[in-house]
Amino acid sequence: MKKKMPVFVVSTVAMSMMLGACSYQKDEPQANAKGDSGKSGAKQVINLIETQEIPTMDPALSADAVSSRVMTNTMEGLYSLGKDDKLVPGVAKEFQKSEDGKKYTFKLREDAKWSNGEPVTAKDFVYAWQRAINPDTAAKSAYIMYDIKNAEKINKKEMSPDQLGVKAIDDYTLEVELDNSIPYLVDLMVYPIFYPVNEKFVKEQGTKFGLEANTTLYNGPFTLSDWQHERSFKMTKSASYWDNKEVKIEE
Repeated sequence: MKKKMPVFVVSTVAMSMMLGACSYQKDEPQANAKGDSGKSGAKQVINLIETQEIPTMDPALSADAVSSRVMTNTMEGLYSLGKDDKLVPGVAKEFQKSEDGKKYTFKLREDAKWSNGEPVTAKDFVYAWQRAINPDTAAKSAYIMYDIKNAEKINKKEMSPDQLGVKAIDDYTLEVELDNSIPYLVDLMVYPIFYPVNEKFVKEQGTKFGLEANTTLYNGPFTLSDWQHERSFKMTKSASYWDNKEVKIEE
């Protein structure tokens, strides 16, 4: 999917229609990301117009529609939105909830990979969430995490990030504790701030993380293969995505 930055303004309705066609939704055969185009073997490419630059590709700092749209296609959290905006498993295969509703245990799929070939593990979620709630990160969407145990206190500098209610039981088991039982925790997992990030990669990139196509790591159906700031960007089908065979669009 390639988008160009025009100097003119596109109507809100037209833009909504075009961007809606670009979103990746699981379990829904369609020409945009999954489905049969009607021409066997034909390379499927979508060209769209985007009126704004991508502010960031850092999930912790995403607080705008443009970044969220791109991240939805290039990254994946525990769950994502599928057909009719229904939750479908992403990196998580399933979860169990305690009787009091204050503890969730997510089992992760072992075939989820980063675009560099490394596995996506529970530790990537722990690091990402602790980093996002850390007040030094200055995440505008940090409040979305406040239902997690100690999150609000951490964000207000009353506790340290390592006291957040999230734990890697093993590489593919993530435990999440809440301050209070809520019915919508799994729904929150579609927000970019809950996406995993690779600690080693983030630290290697330093302040450049999420600011260029090659200083960002992806675990979604597409990768940001080209990013010409203020001009255009291109998303290309990821060879390492666990559900790669169901992604029909090449770019």
